[in-house]
Amino acid sequence: MRVIVCGGENLGAGIAKHLSDEDIDVVVIDQRQELLERISDSMDVQTILGDPAHPGILEKAGAKNAQIIIGATLSDDTNILACQTAHFLFGLPYKIAYIRDLSYFKKEWRTLFSPLNIPIDVLICPALEVSKTIFRTIEVPGAFSIIPRVDERIRVVGFHCDESTPLLRTPLRQVNSLFPSLVMSILAIVRDGNLILPTGHTELQNGDDVYFVAKKEQVGSVMTAFGYQETTARNIVIFGAGNIGMILARDLETAYEDLNIKVIELDRNRAYEAARHLERGTVLCGDILDLDVLKEVNISQADLAISVTNDTEINILSSLLAKKNGARKVVTLINNPAYSTLIGPLGIDAVISPRDITISSVLHYVKSGKIRSIHTMGNGLGEFVEGDISEASPLVNQTIKSINNSKKFIVGSVIREGEVIIGNELLTLQPQDSIVIFVKSDSVKEAEALFAPEHRYF
Repeated sequence: MRVIVCGGENLGAGIAKHLSDEDIDVVVIDQRQELLERISDSMDVQTILGDPAHPGILEKAGAKNAQIIIGATLSDDTNILACQTAHFLFGLPYKIAYIRDLSYFKKEWRTLFSPLNIPIDVLICPALEVSKTIFRTIEVPGAFSIIPRVDERIRVVGFHCDESTPLLRTPLRQVNSLFPSLVMSILAIVRDGNLILPTGHTELQNGDDVYFVAKKEQVGSVMTAFGYQETTARNIVIFGAGNIGMILARDLETAYEDLNIKVIELDRNRAYEAARHLERGTVLCGDILDLDVLKEVNISQADLAISVTNDTEINILSSLLAKKNGARKVVTLINNPAYSTLIGPLGIDAVISPRDITISSVLHYVKSGKIRSIHTMGNGLGEFVEGDISEASPLVNQTIKSINNSKKFIVGSVIREGEVIIGNELLTLQPQDSIVIFVKSDSVKEAEALFAPEHRYF
């Protein structure tokens, strides 16, 4: 399989790296030689200097024999035109474009992108994807990550252990006897930057990041069992009134009538525009690093402060300032992945990476077989995969216990004939089962074969 990635910036480079690590034939096109040199030095991909939408450049990239083109430049127009050119001149079968302008996603214009008009198969808006991720995190107090699933009856949740976590140093096999009404399964543990695939003998430790899967209606009870008894945030302050901040503020207003939402925006014109679109929220024009401005929004009484400006450093500093001055929880948008592993000890409760989120949103379109969704763990240690088991899958007639014993995968949940099954290691998998598994990063290729209609690789 050949994939053409248009754009060598943060997003395009991240997509190319992920695909090349899985031995997929990747070509990256960009107009900046320095970006292409950086990509060539760090990954095994072909690079081409030029305009991604130019027919000659696409021909040079092998568009005639490519299966997928991904428009991931910073220009919506370039992404759209590259997909159009690839379709009409080279018959490239599958086209994905990242679109940042929210106007394209209006309901009345949804027919614009169709086989008869603009033939793009998948549109992905980074701002929409990020705002949905933050919204899910707000829904589960105490969680730092909510992994999206196609089947909304299931939740994969990440939480952080500290010294107050009541189940520290307790073997996981004892959790069910301590809380017999809970039906959950722990998929992965990250300890000191290292991945642990849990067994019944595994004990949680202070500082662990833990990912579990449970039915949606039981997530709150599971969080309570692990010591999180927080109430849903009611006083929320959003730093930044860009696309992400405004989508999030409007979605929160729609979903919760009793929220007290305040938005701080430095740009005066953008602040006025934000105030015009919010029904109940308050918008303040000011600097989020100004302590007087934070006092004006009563930051000491904030249940949640969310920093979503375009500047990673400002997001980090404003989150720390909010936390120091009384905000109960802070969520921080990190555009530079280099910061992700550095800010945990600083007291930031949840880190949101637009690159990781948007890369995950496109991955399952590239995968073969019956993979329904795929999400990369933020630190790249593994992937959460949701897929359907075919007749030819090597999973058929295997028990969950035997699969988990492979030390490569952990099966979290099974849906069979509409029933959600979690925690039954003696269950034998059958064709048509839909499962959620966690996969170590070095076993991703093998995991894809588990869901392939036939035993095949790319």
